[in-house]
Amino acid sequence: MQEDVSLIKVNHLDNKKAVEMAISWVLLLGLSITLAILVGIWLKDQSKSIGEGIAQDTLYRERCASTNIVGSVECSDQTLGICSTTTQNCRRNSDCPLNNEVCSGFIPGSISEINLKNSGSFTLNKIRCNQVDFTLTPPLTPGQNIQINTGCFPPSAPKVLISPVLKIDNKEYVCGEKNLNLDCAYS
Repeated sequence: MQEDVSLIKVNHLDNKKAVEMAISWVLLLGLSITLAILVGIWLKDQSKSIGEGIAQDTLYRERCASTNIVGSVECSDQTLGICSTTTQNCRRNSDCPLNNEVCSGFIPGSISEINLKNSGSFTLNKIRCNQVDFTLTPPLTPGQNIQINTGCFPPSAPKVLISPVLKIDNKEYVCGEKNLNLDCAYS
């Protein structure tokens, strides 16, 4: 009889362990499924935002490729240099007619006016001048010219870096690939 009691205890313990193992597996399986669902939702959100970013980047690149500005500067207080042999006026050595001549004494002066032309496909409402945004009033439409006398360049500046600013879906992007360097030394 004592063997029967110990056998019942062993079976009872085995049954209890089996139930605990089953509960553990069910809990582990539930946790795994919950984590899989959460990871799936997160991946779906990530792929959506990545897709939107790629579409936005593609639109920016297309617009930037179709954007182009050309320009020149008018300079004041400029002193022309003199070529060493021919005494011709010059701004740089390549202005002198002889190969080994040196242009000396040239002082670039400062920008008094910027002339811009929008030779691209999109209207520009803003440009960036030397890292400072400048609103164009009126906006610069394709094919149109504009003269800027103040605000875009600091007083006595001999050069300016101009970048078109594109507005896409109420966000502004600087089209750095289309920078325009204007310099009194080379105008």
